[in-house]
Amino acid sequence: FVADPLGTAGTRLYRTGDRARWNADGVLEYLGRLDQQVKLRGFRVEPEEIEARLLALGGIAQAVVLVRDAQLIGYYTADTELDEQTVKIAL
Repeated sequence: FVADPLGTAGTRLYRTGDRARWNADGVLEYLGRLDQQVKLRGFRVEPEEIEARLLALGGIAQAVVLVRDAQLIGYYTADTELDEQTVKIAL
């Protein structure tokens, strides 16, 4: 929660991470999110957090997590050979 710069003294706003604007017709338009958060099967997921977790695992040089067909897909390049099960357990 943060202070509402347009409200009366003491009012607060909740930062959702969503971007919106009022259009010329006075309709609120949803523009998307400020972050990369996605919702899968009712859960809010931050792909960047999963990427950070992968990068923290020894031996992973690069990582990216994408959403494809309502699934999270993680790709990584490793400096050393890693067992898939080791990566799954670390996540």
